[in-house]
Amino acid sequence: MSCFSFMLKSCMHFFNVVFPLNLGAMTYSASPELTSVIRPGMAVKAELKRSETCGIVISKASEPAIKGIKEITCLISDQPVFSEPMLGLLKWVAGYYIVPDGLALKSMLPKEIFKKGREANISKTKTHSSTYTVQDPSDGEILSESDPQVIAAIRESIDKKEYRSYLFHAGTTRDEVSVVLESLLGISNAIILVPEISHIEILASSLTKLYGERLAVLHGKLTTARRRRAFNSIISGRSDIVLGTRPAVFAPLRKLSFISVLHEHDRSYKNIEGLRYNARDVAVMRGYLEKTTVLLSSVAPSIESFYNTTTGKYTLLRDEKPAERPRVEIIKMQTAKKTTPYLSKRVTDAAASCTKRDETSLFLINRKGYSIIQCRECSYIETCPVCNLPLVYHKDEKLLKCHCCGRTSRPSNVCNKCKGSRLGMVGAGTQRIASEIKNHLNTEPLRIDRDTIRKNPLLQKVSDIIRDEEVIVSTKIITKRLAQRGTFCICAFLNPDAGLHIPDFRSSELLFQELVNISEHIRGSGTLIIQTRMPDSHVYKCIRKYDYPSFFEEELLNRKSLMYPPFSRLVLITITSKVDIGKEVAVAMKTTGMTAGEAVEVIGPLRVEGRDKGTWKILLKSKTKVSLHFYVHNFLKAFKGSKKFRITVDVDPVSI
Repeated sequence: MSCFSFMLKSCMHFFNVVFPLNLGAMTYSASPELTSVIRPGMAVKAELKRSETCGIVISKASEPAIKGIKEITCLISDQPVFSEPMLGLLKWVAGYYIVPDGLALKSMLPKEIFKKGREANISKTKTHSSTYTVQDPSDGEILSESDPQVIAAIRESIDKKEYRSYLFHAGTTRDEVSVVLESLLGISNAIILVPEISHIEILASSLTKLYGERLAVLHGKLTTARRRRAFNSIISGRSDIVLGTRPAVFAPLRKLSFISVLHEHDRSYKNIEGLRYNARDVAVMRGYLEKTTVLLSSVAPSIESFYNTTTGKYTLLRDEKPAERPRVEIIKMQTAKKTTPYLSKRVTDAAASCTKRDETSLFLINRKGYSIIQCRECSYIETCPVCNLPLVYHKDEKLLKCHCCGRTSRPSNVCNKCKGSRLGMVGAGTQRIASEIKNHLNTEPLRIDRDTIRKNPLLQKVSDIIRDEEVIVSTKIITKRLAQRGTFCICAFLNPDAGLHIPDFRSSELLFQELVNISEHIRGSGTLIIQTRMPDSHVYKCIRKYDYPSFFEEELLNRKSLMYPPFSRLVLITITSKVDIGKEVAVAMKTTGMTAGEAVEVIGPLRVEGRDKGTWKILLKSKTKVSLHFYVHNFLKAFKGSKKFRITVDVDPVSI
């Protein structure tokens, strides 16, 4: 080696760079000029697979043993895009959810930040905050008087600039929102997370009045230009209050002081594609890394979060003032008088009374279509040949549809199994209920489900459409899209028992939370009517008095007996292939099981019918994260390098 080459090499410094791709960190060299200014968190360009690619410097690196290390081409920003705590969060996310650093980075920053050719100084780019134009609710409509002790506890933690996670068990959503808005007064650098875009409508107007262009809104339906403006505004410091859905938890704010997670129990916080993270849990970890106050809040907290208040991980805050809630009435369908097989007389009478008073009633049924067609001679039900699920008859299109894969077919006049001609309709969906209400109440109900929304885009604005309607028939999609609370005089939930038959240990919790959410859309003087064939279920007994503590205790006993969360941790592995890989799965499980020992309980593999040749699901259960991660890493090694299949790992799955 020449003297000049030796001197040049000795002046070179090395850095680990992460690209927003399914890769780990890569080591690059930097010239003396760049070395003097490069800091962890900065966006840079470097050659990757023969093309220049943008990435983030995460750390300095020691000199690698291999030769031919490529060089960082240039800087994209003169200030770090990621702070030190955010780099720590990136490493935690990648490690906890068992993904490469690059996949974690891809979820944390939008692709617009990394577009080639954008070498503008991000920190000084002139931007405008991306605010959300919404219908302006009056302050009185979304605010209530908050408990001073609750506000004082939160404000004290914010002022001390210390990490603390609170769980606020609110009486109503109005109380929940009020506490968040009061906690925000006078502070900067805060993130407010909501589970759905419709929830942004509740808060955006009030926050815009308070903060103006300091407010940035982030959600999945922003245009590319608005998303770029929002992120540049946050990075530049022009916007220091961020309101958004799941991805907003990664907003690159500096010196974060407060994170709020409204409706913390909502499953929409869990990403189900790519990086399968839970924004609520990421928010708690980010708060820990940034020494920030985290406020989780809900009218029906998740069992895991409430359990954390009993172990000291979270601090419980309660709203002690009595909440005005609708009365809950349970109808036992085995003995109730009926107008039709699926509508009790009590329900139709209550809806008729609402109509006479020019008030709106809601009929909720969690099934689209008309009904299922069954042979009365052999009881055969036509199923989807791909998904093996019953096909639902859609009367308006005269089609049988699979609600899983979308496959359609024409119904036959005879049974495809026994060739009998006695076919009947079994069960009810939104189409059948709407038809029966029209016949018995002499009014045309508005039907809202994914089918009608797809055909009529105006139904996207549910809040505007339903004002002049007498009767609404809908799936639970309406509760996710409706911003206003206290809209209906009554709500009749026609088939809630279906939720209890879901093969998931969280089925009771999900139904309880759904019933509480539905009650929020009914006036305090109104009624929630529940039609059931299981009136003795603890879900219905507890919801009758909105008795969450009793429900929590019952759920905890059930889960402890089966060692489900919060008494264990779960990982769901899904393997999909176009060829039969049953033998490979069995061998991998046997090899991995020998190294993991008894610390991990393995449930499966369960073969699931689907479009591919085989989809296998394996549920792992353990008391410790370390044991689970050890098993998963060894399992993945058994399939390393093979391209015959696709493996997804879901840590803390919300459904199994």
